[in-house]
Amino acid sequence: MFKIFRFVLIIFSLACTVLSIFALTGSYANKSYLTNTYLLNFHLTHANLSAIIDTSGISKRDLSYSASDIGNVLQDATVTPGQIQQIQTTINNIVSTFTYSELGLADVYQIGYWGYCKGYVLKEETYSGSGAVGNVLKSFDNSQVNYTWCSSPTPAFAFDPLEIFKTEIGNKINNTIQGANPFGFVVLNQEASSSLQVLLDNINWDTLNLPGDLKKDLSLLQNLTKASFGIILAVAVLSFVSVLLQFLGCCFSPDNCCLSFLNFIYEFIIFILAIISAAFATGVYYYVRREVNNNTVQYGIKSFLSINFYAFLWAAVVAALLVVIFNLLGHCCGLFGTGRRRYRAVPPPAAYEHEFKGEM
Repeated sequence: MFKIFRFVLIIFSLACTVLSIFALTGSYANKSYLTNTYLLNFHLTHANLSAIIDTSGISKRDLSYSASDIGNVLQDATVTPGQIQQIQTTINNIVSTFTYSELGLADVYQIGYWGYCKGYVLKEETYSGSGAVGNVLKSFDNSQVNYTWCSSPTPAFAFDPLEIFKTEIGNKINNTIQGANPFGFVVLNQEASSSLQVLLDNINWDTLNLPGDLKKDLSLLQNLTKASFGIILAVAVLSFVSVLLQFLGCCFSPDNCCLSFLNFIYEFIIFILAIISAAFATGVYYYVRREVNNNTVQYGIKSFLSINFYAFLWAAVVAALLVVIFNLLGHCCGLFGTGRRRYRAVPPPAAYEHEFKGEM
């Protein structure tokens, strides 16, 4: 009975290890069995550039000086007030005439622990309703996405929307196809490239808007993502060590109370780490999805959580919990016992008889 019960613990510990690894390796590379496991993705197929890009931020950044100082500031920056107005006009023209794909942006972006991937929607998204709001709230189909490119894997990747936005515009200026829809890619002429260069030179956190409070909370969200990555990695490693310990446990006496207690504490720590990592990852990206989807009408962007990732992650938590439960039951109910009775050595009957006579 002892060996069978120990084997059950090995199976659940191994399951926790494998499931944690599956959750971690999503979006590591552009492979179909990896790209379906991610933290969150964004659909930009109805993106409203006028909400995403705010040209008023240019004047706030460059003209936030007194009237007496502005001439010197602009002279040092080799920019005149008239040129600032021209920059705003150029960017406003881009916002009103360009589409998201003409800026070099892909249909869909997904975030993972190792980087981000992008691709395009395989079929046009349709909506059965009518009206302006209905046009924005078209049915986003998350099942018809073809991911075509993933960034180089970087552990505990921190998603930076501004950096990616600038990279995509730069690729478009250079007419570089990098994960875009190959059937919808349009080579820009010189005039369009010059306009995009103006946008690239002036886009920053003053001019780039994010839905809800995401801009304000971005640093915290990035730090929590890194923390969840590290904890899940620790769970995978510790669970694998637990498998080895369970095998070694078969070679030692299960009646050793100290070793049994230490093993239970070790398994309980793994469970606590697993549930903390799952809570971090789920809470962070549920919040991001809510902020994006609550502003879909304004921004034309919709986000989705990965069923695969959260299924792997929470299944690992369940496996860790089952290890703790079976470990506790094993010790409380004696399932880790050897079944052998222990006897205390006593003197032979003759000795008792002799002692009894001596007392008389």
